[in-house]
Amino acid sequence: MMIVRIILEENQYNPASQMFVLGAEAIQEIRSLRETNSCVEIFARPALGDAILRKQLAEREARENALLARDLDRQLEIALRDAGAKKALIPGATRGLCDEFAWDENTGDFYVCDKDDKFVPSPTGSGYKTVEELVTEFAAKPENADFFGTAK
Repeated sequence: MMIVRIILEENQYNPASQMFVLGAEAIQEIRSLRETNSCVEIFARPALGDAILRKQLAEREARENALLARDLDRQLEIALRDAGAKKALIPGATRGLCDEFAWDENTGDFYVCDKDDKFVPSPTGSGYKTVEELVTEFAAKPENADFFGTAK
């Protein structure tokens, strides 16, 4: 019995179907080898497999980051609305405040972070400063009174 190894190349990979595509000539050769009781091993080059996995991982990380950003925007919008912010100014405020936060993998929440990306302690002394706590502080500052419609 003869063992035949077929190594698939990168140009034979179709990302849409996530499958390798073989030409008619290669398929015919595989069929003829099987008829002679040959063992046919087909595998992709390791570097190609790694590249595919890295690409898929990068796509999933990008999707996760987009979902996290949307979740933070939503939390900020709710907190600003609850604090009495003018509706027309909320989208701009969420964009401006988003940079103040970091995602905590351990708790699954966003917390205020400093310039060194360290979480800022909560003013209540329990845990870290939350979205609601930052918005409450933001609303209490006199320079932000026009934003909340409380200017005098």
